[in-house]
Amino acid sequence: MDNEILTSAFADIRQRLMALAKRMLGSEEDAEDTVQDAFCRLWQRREKLESRQEVEGTSIVTVRNLCVDNIRRNSKMNEVSLDENRTETDYIVSDESAISERMAVYGEVRDIMNRYLSDTQRKVILLREYEGKTYEEIAQMLGILPATARMHVSRARKLVREIYRNKI
Repeated sequence: MDNEILTSAFADIRQRLMALAKRMLGSEEDAEDTVQDAFCRLWQRREKLESRQEVEGTSIVTVRNLCVDNIRRNSKMNEVSLDENRTETDYIVSDESAISERMAVYGEVRDIMNRYLSDTQRKVILLREYEGKTYEEIAQMLGILPATARMHVSRARKLVREIYRNKI
């Protein structure tokens, strides 16, 4: 792939990638590092990328995977107070259980979205929350008004929140 096409495609979706990384990591600095790392990884694979769409898709997956790796790495590095009665394996199990718990919640929310949201609600919430699209971009992609996209996202969030809270 041409170097200019790669950098152009990545630059076009950089804001979406930043939004995704920031949502997952909670930190602007960590998001910046992750997006930069993703670009470096894409650059190393530029010969294998054949289209602009492939660059976009690979970028999103790469950023998501790097965020998950970062979350896992940070959860294992969290400081814990030493307790004479606990063994080293007790600390590892608690870190792994925190990751497992977070992944379980993510799976439950994904299941709720798949089971209870309409196709349109599911599309707009995925575009907004997972891909970081603006309401204007969502509206253009789906052929609706930005206010309608905003309404669908709001209703989808509310429904998912209500169902999740009632399950707990």
